[in-house]
Amino acid sequence: MKTKPIPVAVSLAAGFITCIISFLNQVTLGQFVRNFCLAIVIFYILGALVGFLLHKFIPLEENKAAKEEIEEQTVKEETVQEKEAGQTEETENLDEEDQA
Repeated sequence: MKTKPIPVAVSLAAGFITCIISFLNQVTLGQFVRNFCLAIVIFYILGALVGFLLHKFIPLEENKAAKEEIEEQTVKEETVQEKEAGQTEETENLDEEDQA
């Protein structure tokens, strides 16, 4: 889950709601600007907090994918090491046969 756009989405929704409520209540321009700015800032901070909590406590698909990549890479490295060890044993066996 991508948490980066959460603060922006929350603040935009709060701004939209603030606009509608201000329009219905026929608020003056000065009050509207003050209320709008406060709503945007407050809800951006709340959205950032929610995004942080989601990022911190919910397992992300990206983390799972990264763990799977690491496991695959480890398996590949082990396979390569086993092949190299097998080739070394074959070389030693051939050397012994040549000497005999």
